[in-house]
Amino acid sequence: MDKIKRIDEFLHLIAEISKNGVTIDSNLVYSNLIRLGTEKKPIRNYFASWQDRFDKVQNIDVYETPEMKNFCQFYGYNGDLFPETFLKMYVPLDELHIYHGVNKLFDFISKYNIPHMSKVSNYTRFDDVAIRVDSINSLLAIKQFVTSDEYIKEGLIDPNPFTFSDGEISCTWDGELSYNIVVSEWISEYINSMKDNLDSISYSSFYEYVGKRYKEVFINGNNINDFHRGRKFENSSRMLANYQRVTELLLIALRKESKLIDLYKFYSFAKDKESVKEAIENIERLERKDLRIVEDVPDEIKEAYDYAFLTISKKEDIESAITRFKRFSNEGNYNLFTRKESIRELMQEMLDIHMARRIVYDEQKEALINASLRTIDKYNSIQLGRALFSVENGDYKGFTNDDNSRDKLMLWVEPNELKELIHRILYEEGYEGIKDSEEYWIFIEWMSRFKEQESTYGKV
Repeated sequence: MDKIKRIDEFLHLIAEISKNGVTIDSNLVYSNLIRLGTEKKPIRNYFASWQDRFDKVQNIDVYETPEMKNFCQFYGYNGDLFPETFLKMYVPLDELHIYHGVNKLFDFISKYNIPHMSKVSNYTRFDDVAIRVDSINSLLAIKQFVTSDEYIKEGLIDPNPFTFSDGEISCTWDGELSYNIVVSEWISEYINSMKDNLDSISYSSFYEYVGKRYKEVFINGNNINDFHRGRKFENSSRMLANYQRVTELLLIALRKESKLIDLYKFYSFAKDKESVKEAIENIERLERKDLRIVEDVPDEIKEAYDYAFLTISKKEDIESAITRFKRFSNEGNYNLFTRKESIRELMQEMLDIHMARRIVYDEQKEALINASLRTIDKYNSIQLGRALFSVENGDYKGFTNDDNSRDKLMLWVEPNELKELIHRILYEEGYEGIKDSEEYWIFIEWMSRFKEQESTYGKV
């Protein structure tokens, strides 16, 4: 059966479940997806045998951990590589072939000392043997072995139709995420979007939906913070950039004519350090620009923030407090906060990355507007223009320091953040479609009008 028909049938299966009134979420989709084309048969009884068999093999460790209790892990690399750059291949085997098939596979991998991070699940599924390898060459070596071994070929389960396949094994890349979980999230979102029209579910409709949503979220940045909040990974722009790349790969894999060579080409791009850096920077920029989803900060959250900020400032200094909150707004890492005086616990209870971003923005906005208004008041709008353009070169001296306004601006707004901050302020005020070269001048004009009208901002 070709992959398009299998995808269609799977989507219709989830649609039928939805018609029966069952809530569709990614967990439900995932649990059905991994069983596609196979029956659930136990494998765990082989885990101890594999551990004993490979115990004396020097370049491979076989073990179980409480954190991954449903898998037997096969580990064979020295730690010098970055696992997020590894390719993933699935060699799904049925119950009759799983034991000896796994022995053959990892004997081969060990013999040729192929760096890998692999696992075998506790039940048969279409990804029951998942092997992460360090390079395309390693993947091709294992692939050639699999396709030339009649015993393994005899036991292969139909490959994942949402990945890249040659009809026998399937391959993909997912960085620090799970490719099948990302696929499940997109399917659940698609099915729920079609809740009033489930009879129109189809492969082509799903492909079109993911492509449209990709453009909305990752190109236009529409509601990207809301999208981020609904995904099952840590709150960091790095992980969302990873998610973007996996989604791009899914769209390529969904093409009728997709081949393994398309994966290899994409892989070279996805693991490139400059490409990764650009993707993260783009996500950060889009999340800062997405203004509509981040509501005003509730009083109780603002009070929690004020308490934490004051406490950290007293124990360390104001600059450290600002640095911690700015880093948290980018990383979502609660370990940035001390456990003393229950600061970390309070932040975990009251503050998520999205509210932190709003708070940091509000602080930056207040610092810039205060410094701008006081500079106009002491000098004029021309001096404000000089001050703004000088900041890009790291020089804040053009701003007056009356009431410590310049010092506060320097603490909150770094030179590389000023342009984006001004863009966001103007966007909030209804200025759209402005050329980048004009934004500073429009901001200066806006500040001048504020001063003339004695707006509330002048009283901050």
